[in-house]
Amino acid sequence: CENNLTVDGNLTVTGTNNVGVGGATGVGFNDTVKLEFGTDDDTYMMHNGSHQYNRCSTGFYHIQAERTRINNADGSETIATFNQNGNVELYYDNTKRFETTSTGSTVTGRFKVESSTATHEINTSVDSWHTQFINSNGSSPYGIEVKYSGTSRDNNLSEFINCVDTTTTRFKVTSDGDVWNHDDSYG
Repeated sequence: CENNLTVDGNLTVTGTNNVGVGGATGVGFNDTVKLEFGTDDDTYMMHNGSHQYNRCSTGFYHIQAERTRINNADGSETIATFNQNGNVELYYDNTKRFETTSTGSTVTGRFKVESSTATHEINTSVDSWHTQFINSNGSSPYGIEVKYSGTSRDNNLSEFINCVDTTTTRFKVTSDGDVWNHDDSYG
């Protein structure tokens, strides 16, 4: 046997010597060749020339690690991270947008819930204290804004709660506690 070994049937290796496969460059497989595991080939890994497939047809597919990160193809952007006894982070265009915490979750940016009949959003503004709970069907949002928009806390210009129907304010409570309704009356 000079460079190649061909075996028809089973090959059994016994003894105390280690058996190495692949050498310094690893093991190479052509496209669509499966690396199979299990008596019934329950699990396999395969690349078809365009996509990578990891299949487990029975039970769970376990990934065990203290930390797991999923990156884009060239490794330049994070898509998701999973931390043992900690948080899960989801990214959009390499910017963290969702994170689980010990008390719930944190959303950076807008939080939108859509159904076939309505779109509901929770918006927060970083530059001023401002939160919106709105239904934004089409171009006519309506809902409730909770905000502090003025420089003086005790005046009737600084809105604290603002109820909006399309583009019209119907009801508001100012920062000094005054209540205002759509016909310009204060109470």
